[in-house]
Amino acid sequence: MTGKRLLAAEADLKRFKLGIGYASELGSIEGDKDGYLWHEQPHITTATRIGDAFFAVDSSDTDDSTETMLATDCRNVLMKGAAVNRWHLLPDATSLVAGAVRCVFTNWSSEIRGIRNSDSTLWIRLMPSQTAVVYLITGGTAAGTWGATLSKIDKDYGYINEEDYICGNGAANYMESGIYMLASGTGASVAPTTPSPVLGQSTGTQGVGRIYTGTDTTGGGFHSFLGYSPVAGQGMPHRFWSDRNYLPQAADATDDYILRLGFGDLVTNTDHTDGAWLAYDRANHATNWRTGVSGGGTSTIADTATAVPIATLFDVNIEIASDSSRVDYWVDRTLIATVTGANIPTGAEYFGMVISMFNTAGTANDRSWYSDRVGISGACAKRRGL
Repeated sequence: MTGKRLLAAEADLKRFKLGIGYASELGSIEGDKDGYLWHEQPHITTATRIGDAFFAVDSSDTDDSTETMLATDCRNVLMKGAAVNRWHLLPDATSLVAGAVRCVFTNWSSEIRGIRNSDSTLWIRLMPSQTAVVYLITGGTAAGTWGATLSKIDKDYGYINEEDYICGNGAANYMESGIYMLASGTGASVAPTTPSPVLGQSTGTQGVGRIYTGTDTTGGGFHSFLGYSPVAGQGMPHRFWSDRNYLPQAADATDDYILRLGFGDLVTNTDHTDGAWLAYDRANHATNWRTGVSGGGTSTIADTATAVPIATLFDVNIEIASDSSRVDYWVDRTLIATVTGANIPTGAEYFGMVISMFNTAGTANDRSWYSDRVGISGACAKRRGL
């Protein structure tokens, strides 16, 4: 490192320690004349420590848990490259100073990236263009209590649409997100509702989305962002999530149903023509989740060997790589399946977010799906706007 570059790095470090500016000021993150991302951090090319600060460009597929973390360490990590399902693991260390350890992670890679500590109490996903600022609150090690602030997705480089279901009862199609809901069959309902302590959803939950399938043998309903129509492939990774889901009743041979969550283009009780989704389909896969991908009507369906949680809260995440080479399926913080190869939607297919639940047998009136929040996001390879 030359003298001038060292002086520049030390100046940036002072501003970083004082909390002046943001991660994007520690270097330059812009677009070229065609709107494609390019990146420059003038003071480093590889991992560099200056005093108690650690600067790094992270383009690898491996975590950095072997790095030694100092007691008052500050890290500034620029995430680049095309690594898929890449989780950045905060290193373990002893005697870290709460309040003094501050880490900044900026994702300018082509994919969704993650940050977690050694016991996964900190667990953050970053879309391209997002920055996370992470603080050690208590604990003294990487397994301590960490807090974080997360920037919004830059709308020049991506999109996000989510529904938090905080509108109260009976407002099925009047939410800010534009989510569309429709029920069919006797007694079926899709309106949001208040959380119930019986469901374990009363803590930290303002309202919940619901599909209640009613008593007809083919009744049910859906929630969707179908009009949103993101496009697969084209350098754009996609993420679907549904948080704090709850299924009070398991399907059985007498009172059966099918639940589908994820990306898709159909709101009927059938698998999607274009999409990537998880399904609870007891008749074909017993108690396990099954994965589905489909492009142009040709699908690949597989059993995950992971049981669907019943009468307990669970989270779902589905992530499609920017080049449509891979789909990762997460339940809670476990990667339950990865699908590669043919039939993943590509640049020619459009799909949205669809959650559907339909009866397939019986007339019991206790079949429902609940969720605290659902959403979809993606990031563009080419910048929008001026």
